[in-house]
Amino acid sequence: VEANETFESSELASARCARAATRFNRMWSKLDTDNSGTVTAKEWMGFFQKRFAKHGRKMSKRVAAHKMKHFKKWAGSKKYIAKKDVWAKIAKRKRC
Repeated sequence: VEANETFESSELASARCARAATRFNRMWSKLDTDNSGTVTAKEWMGFFQKRFAKHGRKMSKRVAAHKMKHFKKWAGSKKYIAKKDVWAKIAKRKRC
């Protein structure tokens, strides 16, 4: 009986991971406009500006500063955010 429970929980985990991967890839393709596997500050801010414009709003300086602070936290001295680094963090959080 225990073997079946382990197998079922691993199936649930793999389905959860597949959904997480699909969602991540969908969002990453919107962020990474040049398909390089990395997101630069220009791509990052462009994504959020488009998102705000889609809802008929303009991003305030305060919000833009917050978004750049978040980008710099992820990017560090590299000046870009790598896809593999972000996925590693998400996979760890989702236990994939």
